[in-house]
This record gives sequence, structure tokens and C-alpha cells, in this order.
Amino acid sequence: LYGVSGIPHVEFGGTISLVGGGGNMYPTYLNIYNSLLGDHSPLIINQFVNTIENDIVISADVEVTDHITTSNNKILFVLVRYQDSDYFSSVIAYQESSFNLTDVGETGNFESSITIDPEWDLELVKAVVMVQSWSSNQILQVDMAEINLENYFSINCSLGNILSDDDSDGLANPGETLTVSLRVNNESLVIDADNLSGFLSSENLDVTINQESLYFGDITNGDMASGEVEIVLAPDIVLGDVLLTLTISSGYTDNYGNEFEYSYDFPLFLNVNLNQAGWPFENTTQIESSPAVLDIDGDGTKEVIFGDYSGSLHVVSSIGAELPGFPFELGNDIWGSPAVADLEGDGDV
Repeated sequence: LYGVSGIPHVEFGGTISLVGGGGNMYPTYLNIYNSLLGDHSPLIINQFVNTIENDIVISADVEVTDHITTSNNKILFVLVRYQDSDYFSSVIAYQESSFNLTDVGETGNFESSITIDPEWDLELVKAVVMVQSWSSNQILQVDMAEINLENYFSINCSLGNILSDDDSDGLANPGETLTVSLRVNNESLVIDADNLSGFLSSENLDVTINQESLYFGDITNGDMASGEVEIVLAPDIVLGDVLLTLTISSGYTDNYGNEFEYSYDFPLFLNVNLNQAGWPFENTTQIESSPAVLDIDGDGTKEVIFGDYSGSLHVVSSIGAELPGFPFELGNDIWGSPAVADLEGDGDV
């Protein structure tokens, strides 16, 4: 409409343009805004913004209070979301239709329906309705409103803790069989979830999911349900985040008595690594030598033995904890690798 390429691009009243600037533009915008506060508008707009299933429905009641002289007028429905303190908000959806009211006393109801993007945070989204002349660019009236979310059905899912694994350290290692918890939250303000179920899958051929189907049942708004699933990781699985997909299906009845079926694929990520509980072990001083690995205290698990540049000799258990009496201070840099042996032949190292 305006034929500009710079950002931010701000229009005041449709006729005062400001392009670019960067930084904190609020004082500049505020001065121009204040200068327009007394301008007369020939329209009154009252809007209500609601959700129906997967759509944001904007309903605007418009009344003409003074004769309209501009031509080629249109009513615009815009969704904006907060961006940051410099640029305030950005447009995420836009619709327009013709506007044919011109005489004092005329009224009309105008509606728009915009499909919800699951990535939107609707608490940060607002609806803007404006009437503007496409001939002169003059904006005749604008109204902004928040979205009423009481009729919105919202589910969120997450991967919970590793409840059990082969070495009981709560970490996903290659070759292990894991029991993992899944959490489903009904984040709706009013609406309950009916007969909610899930199906966990992965396209990764090195992942086997036992008991893929889960039943969570009815979940009241604001409540949470959980389930467990067994996952088997192949020994040669690639390390890193493994994509799992939890497909959620649920019925619900909205505040107007409409019955709907909800379905959405939630991406979940399981981090597969070689770490063990307590590892990696963090040391504040450089380590040059290679460690020795041996069962020092005879408890059946091996310890890691190494020295560092500060002269400290460390003996660290399999869970990443220093053994009692360590680190032992030798008073000089340790460059070489430690040698460990039973010198007395009594079975103690």
C-alpha cells in the first residue's frame, strides 16, 4: 500500500509516515501520537475477539457518527504480536474487505476468521480493526482488543524424567533400555479434555518404542496427566537429540456446546550421550596427564585417578565424586600420568 522497504515503517493516521530510525523510537512515536489525539473520527468501532476451534474470530460492530467523505474505503482485520521494546509489535495475519457505510446513523457488523498458527503465543497476540481509505490512505478509525481465550482449547506436552535405565544414572546412553515419563498439560482456561490419548513414534531406525499407545483419559482444565513408555536405543545410535513425535488426540466441548476433535503432533527430544551421573567432572586447573582407571577402594567400581597443574592428585568415583582424602596436595605441578599398584601385596592399592 505504501511502497516503502525500510523498517520499522510506521504510519500515523495513514498519512504521516516514519521509516527507519532504529534504537529506542518510543519518544518519537509518542510525540506524533499525542499530536493526533484530538483528531475527529466519523466512526465508532467495538470489537469482540474469540476463538472457535482452530480459528480466531473477530467481530466488529461499526457505527457512523459523522458523514464519511473518503472513497474506496475498506475494513482491515490485523493480528499483531508483541516483538520488543524497540519495534513494539509485528503483523502476523491480515485480512480486508470492502466497507460501504457512509451516512450518519448507519451501522454494520463485520467479521473475519483467521486460522491459528500453533506457534503463536495467543497471550501476546492482539486484534486490530481499522477502517481506511484506499484512495487517500487516511485511517478513519482503529480499535485494538485482546483475544478472549476462555473458548480456546490448549494442550501442551513434554518429555519427563528418565525413570529407569540400565546403569540407573538417569541419562540416555547408547544401547540402553529406558523408561521415560510423558506429561500432558491441559492449559485451557475453561475447557476440559475428553478421552485424551497419545501415540509416540520416531523415524529414527535406531530407536524402538515399546507400548507406543498411551491413554491419559479426561483432563480437567489446568490439570496434568502423565504416562510411561519404554524406549530401546541401539548401541550405535548417533549421539545428540533424537526426535520423538507424540501425536495427541482428544475430544472437547467448547463453551457454546460445539463438539470438536483435536489432534496435534508434538515434537519431543531425547538427548542421547555418553555422559554418566556426575560427569563430565569439572576441574579448575589444567590437566596434562592421562588418567589411570582402577578400583581403589575395593567397592567393585573403578575410580579415575589423575593429577593437575596445581599439584593436586584426584581420585574420582564412578559418580563423579572425590574419594575421602582427595584431592591430595603434592605441592608441585603434576605433568605425568599416575602409576597405581598394590606395593605390599596385601590386596590394598
